[in-house]
Amino acid sequence: MDKTLITPHFSFEELTKTNYVEYKSTVELVAKENLEKVTELAWHLESLRAIIGSPLIITSAVRSEELNTALNGSKTSQHLLVEAVDFVPQNKGAKSALKAIVKSGYPFGQLILEKRGLGQIIHFGVGTKREVLYSPKQGVYEAWKE
Repeated sequence: MDKTLITPHFSFEELTKTNYVEYKSTVELVAKENLEKVTELAWHLESLRAIIGSPLIITSAVRSEELNTALNGSKTSQHLLVEAVDFVPQNKGAKSALKAIVKSGYPFGQLILEKRGLGQIIHFGVGTKREVLYSPKQGVYEAWKE
């Protein structure tokens, strides 16, 4: 496990962590083969952390195909391309954090407020189309309504 920081606040380990230990080596392999993209993702997280004003807890970032399948992820998931990260703001609600990102004008492809169990997470996808969605349950997406 590599706890070396890639950026001031994010490590390789955070961006490759998974509760599915059987897929950890495949996730690390994808990350090592795409280290430049892992670093870019970490710098996006630094910017988001500053915009939100809160440390971020990474719940999912780099995924191998095997892990994505186990998670019932989309076959076109940006996680597979090392271009997406799911996180929870540590000291702020996910909804207010999402609003802060949108209001800031920061570039993103997709920003999704997803319901997870009793809480919510934010999915950030690299890009510039600035699509904002709400997902009340896995696989269901609606246009974000403030």
